[in-house]
Amino acid sequence: MSAVKRCIFCNTLTHGSEHCNSNMNGRRKILDSMWMCMVHPECPDFESFPINELRYIASNYAIYEKAAWPHDHLGNKYNRKYLRQPISLTLSKKRTVRALVDRWAGFAPVRKLMSSPPECKECPICYENMYMYHWSQRTSSWVETCVHTYGAKHETPMVIDKCKHEFCGRCWGAHAEQNKKYDATCDQYYVSCPMCRQKVHIRPNV
Repeated sequence: MSAVKRCIFCNTLTHGSEHCNSNMNGRRKILDSMWMCMVHPECPDFESFPINELRYIASNYAIYEKAAWPHDHLGNKYNRKYLRQPISLTLSKKRTVRALVDRWAGFAPVRKLMSSPPECKECPICYENMYMYHWSQRTSSWVETCVHTYGAKHETPMVIDKCKHEFCGRCWGAHAEQNKKYDATCDQYYVSCPMCRQKVHIRPNV
């Protein structure tokens, strides 16, 4: 009969480390607040934590080298892209502290990117935002999100394939409706791009 292993986080025999639900002597909330520790502006004082708490932090919040994502079940593709490299939970306290400090230092490019959000994209006609950005812990990057502020027929921003200019759906719909012309040579309607005047063919019911 195999010996029962103690939980490496709370030292109990009632459950394994993968199912630890201990309050960690009343410090569970403090430890759970560390979930973004790899992208903190200042390196956390890992030396102040006991070894079991360092192991908890390492196994939950320092799994990847390129993404500060606190979950470990995202598949091999994600693991390869964001370099899944769990810190060994058998290290001494001194080596665990060093590993966590090194992991935090390796996140310098992520912290730099995180501190510089892109400017929101505005429609060049009405100057209202078409896209906003939010920080994704999962990908350690800024993610572009469409702003759905228009309840009319064209809700999403319109990208003009030919010249790559973008307009909010409301402005593009109004421009197309007011300025469309018929091109008999190709039996299609068209409008000129408001930015560069290139001819853009459209459907007649725009």
